[in-house]
Amino acid sequence: MNPQSERRPSPHGDGIDWRWERGSQGQDFEVSQANAILRHVATGSRVLEIGVGGGHVVSELSRRAGCWCVGIDVLSSALCASRERVAGAGGAARLVQGSGFALPFKDAVFDCVLSLGVIEHYPPEQARAMLREHARVCRAGGRVIVSVPKFSRPRPYGEAAMARAEVPVLA
Repeated sequence: MNPQSERRPSPHGDGIDWRWERGSQGQDFEVSQANAILRHVATGSRVLEIGVGGGHVVSELSRRAGCWCVGIDVLSSALCASRERVAGAGGAARLVQGSGFALPFKDAVFDCVLSLGVIEHYPPEQARAMLREHARVCRAGGRVIVSVPKFSRPRPYGEAAMARAEVPVLA
């Protein structure tokens, strides 16, 4: 079995081997992802990351741009990993357990809402519902940044599904 695909129990207690726990994307990927986002986020912005995972991006935005960051995830294991990463990097972020479908925040609270590698896991109608929640909590004139993986080969949930999941820009 390929060591990269070997299933191991989570060190954070949910029994699932999440790729973000192993850092499988690699530090270069995480830094380049944060760099790309930093080009669109002003210093000191209020940022929400939906599906915070291991906390790589909120950690970088907090530390490097003084952003007030909030990370939300359905998994307590993700929040535990995020807490460790943020503290270890000298950043600060509020971490909340919850769903991207029903965000526990008032309207128009964030300057930027991030969803990186989350929305592609849902069928089009659910993806649209999640995007409406992104837009609801983002202030007028703010940014909603959504990133999905680029699949080089079709997979059951890959390119064909992504083509069907195109979502119009929401007002």
